[in-house]
Amino acid sequence: MPHMAVQIMQKLASPCSTPREIHELIIKDQGLAARVLKVANSPYYGASRSVSSVKEAIFFMGFDSIRSLITAAVLKGFFSAMSDLGRQLWEHSICCAIAAKQIAGDVGIQGIEEVFLAGLIHDIGKLVLFLRAPDKMREIVVLVNEGKSFVEAEQQLLGFTHAEVGELLTNEWLFTLTIEDVVANHHNPDCARSARELSHIVFVANSLCHKLGIGPTRRPEIDPYKLESAKVLDLGAVAISRTLELLAETIIEVKSAQ
Repeated sequence: MPHMAVQIMQKLASPCSTPREIHELIIKDQGLAARVLKVANSPYYGASRSVSSVKEAIFFMGFDSIRSLITAAVLKGFFSAMSDLGRQLWEHSICCAIAAKQIAGDVGIQGIEEVFLAGLIHDIGKLVLFLRAPDKMREIVVLVNEGKSFVEAEQQLLGFTHAEVGELLTNEWLFTLTIEDVVANHHNPDCARSARELSHIVFVANSLCHKLGIGPTRRPEIDPYKLESAKVLDLGAVAISRTLELLAETIIEVKSAQ
């Protein structure tokens, strides 16, 4: 993560930080500030009003939302440098975040912003691996699209998984233990230590994105109405269908906004 973004995340994590301090840090990086505003005003982020400045975003949206915005802005910057593959990863990340937020609302979960952030960065380990070992990761995607699970393909070709890499990154980048737990266990939500419900939410959101082919992984054979995590969450067929419809609309907006 860029040095300035790390500084901002550290400030956001501190209970002693003030909105003015956060504002002064963000505006030191004009590229980051511009991306924060772009994401804040994008139709898929779903802010209730337009935001014209970073200062307004901080005061109007609050620290939790700014944390999500900065993370989204940083990720979008990384993904933009990766051409077509980066575009697919960005589309998957933002759509998973929106689906997770929708599902959380349907099952009555509090802390919606943390749900959005968990969905947004659940695959942060993939970003690093695609940047560091692109050929291996493309081989893995081929195996996954042929029917092998991502975890199995990674273990076969790398000896470790993107979830393990993501857990290390979220710890280093000072995300909460809840976010770290979800990133580490989004493929195995029952193994989550402190965020099992949230991990199940992200698992369902991730599966729905794969079902619709949003991102580099396409799994049209997934039956979303039979997902074990949906049963754990008591997520009914109507709610699942509503989220699938939302994703179909959202991917169009995300593509048009790039």
